[in-house]
Amino acid sequence: MTTITIKNGENISRTNFDTLGDFQLYLLQLQQESGPSEAHIKVLEARLLDAKNNPGNSISYHELKSSITREI
Repeated sequence: MTTITIKNGENISRTNFDTLGDFQLYLLQLQQESGPSEAHIKVLEARLLDAKNNPGNSISYHELKSSITREI
């Protein structure tokens, strides 16, 4: 048996896992349930607003990809 200590495990309600994969799956599910933080939502909203207000300030995926390819 291996013991793993998590200093800030306030969101972890389960303490026994059969395998490491079981533990990883549990952590992924917790992360998916929580969703983006308020700070992340504010950043995304600011980016969307900027994109709407300045449509000419961006490049397409293909332009970005070709510029990266030229640099390499």
